[in-house]
Amino acid sequence: MVVDDNERLRTVVRDVLQPAADLRVVGLASSGAEALRLAAEVAPDVVVMDLSMPNMDGVEATRHLVSRYPGLRIVVLTGSLERVHEAFAAGATAHLLKESPACELETRIREAVASR
Repeated sequence: MVVDDNERLRTVVRDVLQPAADLRVVGLASSGAEALRLAAEVAPDVVVMDLSMPNMDGVEATRHLVSRYPGLRIVVLTGSLERVHEAFAAGATAHLLKESPACELETRIREAVASR
């Protein structure tokens, strides 16, 4: 599942992951609140989470998701390392800067799944 308030970025992440036969994007959410609702429906193994979103940010959404679904892995995708430590304290599994190469996202997701 991909959570980001930027529609273009959600689409790019989905398109980057689509060729990977062992990875499937089960949902796209534009906010932390939407992510909570969608996770209950699609039961993702991994969530790719933006940190900077209006209303419920990625740190708060991560905290709620990990509390509800203890086996869930969260890969934080962010433009800045400023709040990454907060995301890890909330239960994030890994992080990646938005400007990182696309192949790194696949690697981080696979590492997150392997850590289950």
